[in-house]
Amino acid sequence: MKKIRFKHLLLYAFITLSLTAFDSVAQEQIPDSAFGEPAKPQRARRTDIQPPDSTLEDLSAQAWLMVDGRTGKTLSSKNANKTLYPASMTKMMTCILAIESGRLNDTIEISRTAAATSYGKVRAGERFFLRDLLDVMMLDSDNGAASAIAEFLSTPDNPFSNQMNAKAKELGMKSTSFVNPHGLHDRYHYTTPADIMILAQYCMQNPIFQSIVCQAKKDVRLISPANRIRHCSNTNKLLGNYNGAVGCKTGYTRPAGGCLASCAVRDNLQVFLVVMNCNPARQRIPESAQLLDRGFELASKSWAEDRRVQQARPPVPPPPKKAHQSQKPVPERRKRK
Repeated sequence: MKKIRFKHLLLYAFITLSLTAFDSVAQEQIPDSAFGEPAKPQRARRTDIQPPDSTLEDLSAQAWLMVDGRTGKTLSSKNANKTLYPASMTKMMTCILAIESGRLNDTIEISRTAAATSYGKVRAGERFFLRDLLDVMMLDSDNGAASAIAEFLSTPDNPFSNQMNAKAKELGMKSTSFVNPHGLHDRYHYTTPADIMILAQYCMQNPIFQSIVCQAKKDVRLISPANRIRHCSNTNKLLGNYNGAVGCKTGYTRPAGGCLASCAVRDNLQVFLVVMNCNPARQRIPESAQLLDRGFELASKSWAEDRRVQQARPPVPPPPKKAHQSQKPVPERRKRK
């Protein structure tokens, strides 16, 4: 028994001495700069491939896409082509179709079917101008208002969902399927961050759409009952809290998680962002703000680089001057016979 313990002690001593020797050799290979003043950083070679941003690794969003609005260049992305549920970001399509219908001054009466839509606050019998009902739908994210607009714009031979899918195809949204105007969960109602980015950029080119989604609050006056006012507050809390935020639309269902399509403008820069499936849903606002900060940083560097390249180009030579009338040779006059 004593012999076995003695052998164990010898083995333990041998391992300890070996590790000590290894540590001493390893420390000899560490440069002095690690223990004294830090070594001067070497200039990194310029590359077109952006390294992964470690500050974005901890975001809860399952997917996002961020684009420079000035150049169309992708600034950051994660699962940009993954099929996910858009929730109430769907209402951007409903809104732009209503605007392009040219019927903004028409009157809509809320039907019982529209009033019964889940998570809607409009009541059966209420009457709005279409332009005002768009404010209710986009700011309060009222599903009943979206249903009423869809009923109003549908025709027997062209249901509103068909109009939505036709517009999506026209815009090049290749991985999108719409089955309702509001985004309540349906397994056949889906899209991708890349497709929502196409829709958001298209919608923000329309001045009426811009004027709707940039509002933090709006008091909407009903036609009937007379003198009733609907106080609307935008669910996009970036507005008024994030420098330069001008749109676009939030979204949430339990399967979709927290979603937000946003746009922000500072100086000469414009950044579009789509985040999808944030958990918990409230993270869509701080995570969007974090991504937009990073986006403006990258867009600013890109803009400065473009200016340097433009200034470095040789000046374009002016076109050759045309000969003045006085410098043109005068044709000889023929002598009369």
